Amino acid sequence: MIPEDVIGQPVTIEGVATDVHAGAIVVTAERDSVFIADLEAWPARVRGMRVEARGVLRRTKLAPDPFVEDGVHVAGLKGTQLVLERAQWRVIR
Repeated sequence: MIPEDVIGQPVTIEGVATDVHAGAIVVTAERDSVFIADLEAWPARVRGMRVEARGVLRRTKLAPDPFVEDGVHVAGLKGTQLVLERAQWRVIR
């Protein structure tokens, strides 16, 4: 788990480059999901590979919470999300 005291600080994270509906994320070994700001999707050659990303970590609301309306489940993202701003990344082996 990423400690709360690093929110707002420059950090380096490592994990697997993965795409979700809301954008490109890095999934860490601890199963944290960190969105990469301004990156809608990883390049095809990078998707699924281990990456190192550096930037300023923020906690941000990226989408409305999911809800049920008239029995229909509407997708969303519960709570706030970890977002790496001004990210620079590279593939690692």
